[in-house]
Amino acid sequence: MKTQSNPRLAPKPSSLLKRLIGLFLLCLLAPFIATAQNDAFFPTIFEEDAVHINLDFKGDEVRLFGSAPSQTDGIVAVLRSQETPPMHLSRKKRVVLFWMTVKKFLVDNLPGCYQIASSDPLHQLIKDDSQTDSRFGYEALRNDWRYELESGQSDPDDESVLFDGLIQMKENQGLYKIDENGARLHDNGLFLCRFYLPAAITTGQYIVQIFALRQGRIVGASEASLSVEKRGLAWALTYTAANHSVLYALIAVTIALSAGVLVSFLFKRKSAH
Repeated sequence: MKTQSNPRLAPKPSSLLKRLIGLFLLCLLAPFIATAQNDAFFPTIFEEDAVHINLDFKGDEVRLFGSAPSQTDGIVAVLRSQETPPMHLSRKKRVVLFWMTVKKFLVDNLPGCYQIASSDPLHQLIKDDSQTDSRFGYEALRNDWRYELESGQSDPDDESVLFDGLIQMKENQGLYKIDENGARLHDNGLFLCRFYLPAAITTGQYIVQIFALRQGRIVGASEASLSVEKRGLAWALTYTAANHSVLYALIAVTIALSAGVLVSFLFKRKSAH
């Protein structure tokens, strides 16, 4: 969906001076590079290239903007974590009157975070192109994921039940999301994509692939990276736990004992009155 320029969609100038200069230079070079590469290249940049997690982190919005090739009529941006940590999951069934775990699975090769921001509904942008469709959406993940039955007996619906349940769980955590109104494409080719990283986000490297579409076909692609890092006390506690486990245990015990003494003191003081 193309829109007229909106000053509220502009990046924060105070935090982006150097990045804006870089993007401006890339925009100047983009027509020459695109001609040499058949419109394959277009510049993109994050408003901030790192998200910092502290103890009171409740989530944060990240914004990415750039300049699309000429005559682009749609933008699709895919954010995903580079890490694909294995997960151990169980499936429960009703046995007589109780729900019990009847089988366990090991799931691998699914990103911890997967979000899509597009300028229009995907089915309108893709135009039934199977090659394009395989790059976007949860079906693209279905083609790559792996699962293994660790215990119990397999059922024909295990794959669909497990995959759909995983997607639902990740969506509830805010880690998986398809926002078909998360990108804005302006008449001059400039675009802005928004992603919301929830409190459940983990540290690591994240990649965003941006695709420019024209009449349902990909005419350009670009990529940007984002780092999620712990800072302050959150980083100090994580570092201590990983590298000085004995010290971390002593600190934890000290905090627990201090909290217990404080609660006991306050309770006795209240009882005395």
